[in-house]
Amino acid sequence: MRAPRGAGNRRQMTVPEPTVPFFGKVVHHAGDIVSVLAPVMENLEVEEFHILLLDARHRVRHHEMVARGSLTGVEVHPREVFCTAVRQRAAMLVVSHNHPSGDPSPSPADIAITERLLAAGRLLGIPVCDHVIIAKGSHFSFFDRGLIGFARAEPADADLPGVG
Repeated sequence: MRAPRGAGNRRQMTVPEPTVPFFGKVVHHAGDIVSVLAPVMENLEVEEFHILLLDARHRVRHHEMVARGSLTGVEVHPREVFCTAVRQRAAMLVVSHNHPSGDPSPSPADIAITERLLAAGRLLGIPVCDHVIIAKGSHFSFFDRGLIGFARAEPADADLPGVG
């Protein structure tokens, strides 16, 4: 008796274990973000730009270092940030980078990229919840300072007139 055709080629489907140590952690405010990312970022010698992709309940689903820079800066483009967010089907995201100098105050470039990311997120329907700058022992949150509004997961066209 022979096995049905193709039966020997079947593979058991398994869901990979999450490689992110904080996978599933709920992120609601800057303190949560700092508790997740500070151990990874606060002692770096150069600036790095990281993203946390969240589901609709603010649970971490993916973490990625998007760009690595120099001692005093990192260049990041919205396409790099949102490429992963779209592929991973993120409901929303958090962005973060470190300041090796120890001063978490945002530079004009930090403010400019935050504004660009907010605009891109609105267009794509993947809101940016916060941009947190991490320094040794301190941080700066754009959300906490009122520079970013609370993000909700909703369709990109939800507020367009005549759509629905």
